[in-house]
Amino acid sequence: MPGAHASAVADSERNCKSSSFNASYHGKGAINEIPGIIEAKGFKKAFIATDPDLLKFGVTKKVTDLMDKAGMAYEVYSDIKPNPTIENV
Repeated sequence: MPGAHASAVADSERNCKSSSFNASYHGKGAINEIPGIIEAKGFKKAFIATDPDLLKFGVTKKVTDLMDKAGMAYEVYSDIKPNPTIENV
């Protein structure tokens, strides 16, 4: 899955600790690696960044379905401009 991004966040009385891991996996079945990677890294929650069109057309759902099946917590953020320019980033 290109651009897969997972970030774990633990919140304790307004103290926030985070750990991030960026990875890109390509090829048939690569998306299936996501839950195992999250578990192996010890993350408690994933941050899934996507754009509105990927959400609308069900592409993001492929990832969230895997997360749901694995019983993993996640947050989806989709307020992203598709194919962002350097200025957008």
